[in-house]
Amino acid sequence: MMGETKNTKVLKGQELHYYLHSKLITLDVVILPTPGEQPHTSLNDLINKLYDGYRVLENIYAKLLAVL
Repeated sequence: MMGETKNTKVLKGQELHYYLHSKLITLDVVILPTPGEQPHTSLNDLINKLYDGYRVLENIYAKLLAVL
């Protein structure tokens, strides 16, 4: 907060590679049901599905950074 400085270590080379590799999340392929297969969805179910989708996006983004 006010007056606090955060000591951050700059990662380079192999340290950066290992750090980014540790952040990769592997998930199985997500199959989304059609509305007919799942007509009623609660808010909690929707939140869980959005969270899973976000984790998939993070995984794809991390893999993209790994190849750059």
